[in-house]
This record gives sequence, structure tokens and C-alpha cells, in this order.
Amino acid sequence: MPTLDELITHQRAELRPPGHPARSASLFVLARSLYKRFKKGGSIGDLAEAIALDQASLEINPVGHPDRPIFLHNLALDLYEKHHVQHTMADIQAAIVLAQEATELCPTAHPHRWQYITTLANLLNDRFEEQGSVTDLDAVITLDREASELCPPGHRSESLGNFAWDLYKRHKLQQDRASLNEAIVYGREALGLCQAENSHRSIILGNLACYLDERFKSEGALVDIEEAILLGQETLDLCPEGHPDRLAMLDNLAPRYLYLETKVGVSVHPSIILFMAKRPSQT
Repeated sequence: MPTLDELITHQRAELRPPGHPARSASLFVLARSLYKRFKKGGSIGDLAEAIALDQASLEINPVGHPDRPIFLHNLALDLYEKHHVQHTMADIQAAIVLAQEATELCPTAHPHRWQYITTLANLLNDRFEEQGSVTDLDAVITLDREASELCPPGHRSESLGNFAWDLYKRHKLQQDRASLNEAIVYGREALGLCQAENSHRSIILGNLACYLDERFKSEGALVDIEEAILLGQETLDLCPEGHPDRLAMLDNLAPRYLYLETKVGVSVHPSIILFMAKRPSQT
């Protein structure tokens, strides 16, 4: 099997000239290979070339062409990555326009619509993080809801997890209790669908514990903090000694344990007890 570098060299040699019936297909495969190499640690030059190739693809697949949504989506992904590297707002704005057009051209029954929706949600989320527009966050949540309904079963847990997190962000911004309650509902559903070996499980566990902790602070229901503790302890089991997130998880669990220690008897993870013993006393 050829290496990716060898494949790119071959695809460059096979790139069809303007006017050739296979020009669009040859642009597509080379652009995706360059994008893949960039994602694997390649240079910004790979991404720049992928952008130029995808722009050329759009020019020969005008409005009305059945493949136009694919090329719009690919170019939006390219610009999304470029924005992450160079932090140019113009790139994220252009990517949003492209992703919106791709989504509008893609019917509800299309098998890839959920991917286009997810990309648009990610782009709007990035703009929300930079500009803080509640309108963007509301749009993200609407897209999240549709994506979680359309995505294949193997992607549903991650999609629901993203949906729950965005609902939680709206609660934090607006103190919207309904969004927090929804975040808990969808966070639980995401966890129920997430296999033990899934690399996202610790994130879903930690986020759900965060939502429950937040609700406990405002409503005081002991069942919420108890569930948050149990979720946090499972998260610890998935992040052994030396894991970069372990200390932060212990630090999050400690105050929950301090509260429960004075209220009810709860079986606490040994690592939390050890962490509490070493932790400076709080005054």
C-alpha cells in the first residue's frame, strides 16, 4: 500500500486539465489527500493547496449541480482548519456562508445532511466563542438538535454530548433553568449510548457531573450531587495516574465530597480520599 506522500505525488500527476470530464473528481481526491496530510501534521502549505483545489472544484460545479454541497462542505472544512491555525475571522465568516449553503442545498433525507449540520454548528460555535452572540448559540442548539436526530447510531452519543454541552453553555450565559435540565436529560442519554471503551466516555461523564453539580448548587437536591460524585469516580477510573486531566478531576470532585461527608455516608473513591489528605486545608 502506498504512503500518503506517494499517493499525493501520484494524484498530482493524474490531475486532469481544465475542460476534462474527470477534472472535478481529480481535484476532489487530491484536495482530500492534502487535507488528510495536513490533519496528520502536515504543513499549512498542504491546507492552502487543498483550499485552492476545492475553490476550483466549486467553479466547475455551479449552483444546481448535484455535487455542489460536497464541495461547499469541503471548502468550509478547509477554512475552518485555517481559522484554527491563523485565527483570521474572515475565514470563519466565509466558512459559515459555505456551510449554510451546503446545508440549504441538502434535503432532510440526504445521508450526509447530519455532517453538514454538524460542521455548520461547529463553525457557529467558534464564532460564538469569539464574539459572544447569543443568536449564534441559539442557532447552534437548533442545529445540534437536528444533527442528534439524523446522525447514524454510531455517532449519536457524541452528537448528544455536544448538544448537552451547548445547552449548558446557554444556561451559564442566561441562567436558563430549562436548558440546564435539558442538558442533563441529553447528557444522560449520551452516556447511556457510549460504550465503556469509547475515548469520549470520560468527557461525557465529566460534563454530566458538571451539569448535575450546577443544578445542585441552585436547587439543593442531594440526589444530584450524589450522582455527580458517582460519575466523577467513574471518570477517575478512566483516567489513571499520569493522565493530564486527572488532577483537575480530583479537584472538581473534592468539594462535592466535602459536602457529602457532612451529610450522608457515601462510598468514596480511594483516590479522592488520598487527594483530600494531601490537599491544603480550605478556610
